[in-house]
Amino acid sequence: MTTRPLLAGLRDRILQRNQRYRLVFAGSVGAFVRDDLFRLGHLGRPTYVPGDPVATAFNEGKRFVALHVASILNLSDEEIVERAQAIPRDHTADEETAHD
Repeated sequence: MTTRPLLAGLRDRILQRNQRYRLVFAGSVGAFVRDDLFRLGHLGRPTYVPGDPVATAFNEGKRFVALHVASILNLSDEEIVERAQAIPRDHTADEETAHD
């Protein structure tokens, strides 16, 4: 059995997933949600919470999700930080805490 059809199928599923992410995050509403996820994901700022390893790990989990979205959208580091800073800090309630 050859792996080519399996790899081709996997490649197609990944491309389709990436297209769907781009579609979801296109337009002004999608851009707003994307930027908000980046801010909530601590992109462009530390995840470390002094004296609280659980909160730090929680924040790292949020960062992982935001970086996953950024990776699929093929954004540069500069674009990620710029977009993470695009939403006013008072947009979300108590986002600086670990369990928001």
